[in-house]
Amino acid sequence: MVRGGARERLGELFADHLLRVQPQLGAPALQRERLKALRAPLIVVVAAQCNPAVKIPLIEQTLSAGAAAHAMMLAAFALGFNAMWKPAGLRMIRR
Repeated sequence: MVRGGARERLGELFADHLLRVQPQLGAPALQRERLKALRAPLIVVVAAQCNPAVKIPLIEQTLSAGAAAHAMMLAAFALGFNAMWKPAGLRMIRR
């Protein structure tokens, strides 16, 4: 879970990633990417670390993370909160 000031760090990671994949982008585009992490007071990040050496197919390993994220959204709605699915284009974010 990412909340408070940690969202600013997440925004920096978003901008760093965007700069790696699109190095021609200027400062305004990078700033818009940084601000994406500040749109909500809480961000739940779900990731799948897929292992091709195990018996479970990679697609099932990936989809299990998606199913977990969907279940968390349903639970949020059931508790009276709002939630939004924002797949990050399967971003690979390096620290």
